[in-house]
Amino acid sequence: MGSECQRAVCKASYTGGSGSDRVLQYLPVSLFRTQWNSSKRYNRRMTTVRRADPEARKLAFIIVGVGAMVGVALILAAEKVRPSFEQWLVSNSGWLAQNPAAAAAVAGIAILPMAGVAIYLWRYAGKVVATERFPLAGQKVVRDTPVRFGPRAIRHGRILQSLAALVLAVSFAMPCWIYAIIRSLDS
Repeated sequence: MGSECQRAVCKASYTGGSGSDRVLQYLPVSLFRTQWNSSKRYNRRMTTVRRADPEARKLAFIIVGVGAMVGVALILAAEKVRPSFEQWLVSNSGWLAQNPAAAAAVAGIAILPMAGVAIYLWRYAGKVVATERFPLAGQKVVRDTPVRFGPRAIRHGRILQSLAALVLAVSFAMPCWIYAIIRSLDS
């Protein structure tokens, strides 16, 4: 009973094509046993793993690195112009109180990127739910990712849709909050 197959965690084999379409499949040890033991936590199905794409990982690191540097530069610039901006707000508070819609419109333009991300995420999650597969076929990933099928993929898609709805709601509520704050300054 102490054979090599029973002591191993799993057996692995490569299947599929080449490049990013090549996936690693893990076969549970229980499939190699002569008798199925249902009390074990082994999954009867093979788990397909989408292999990480080195180019996608490199691109993701570049995007995150450049984004962090731009963010730091914007924070430093905002700290530098903050005193003059505060002075401008105090001197023009009467105009802002009379025209709160203009301030809300400027805030609305500022939240467009956030709304765009939410819409993209909603559409992506819709594709996940429709195909019942996550990640989608042919999609490049930055780390080895188990492919989810059926109800697990649908659940993942619904979670992504909930996140997209939350981000979209916050992005549309922000101009309303700014409008309410400016209206409260008037009174």
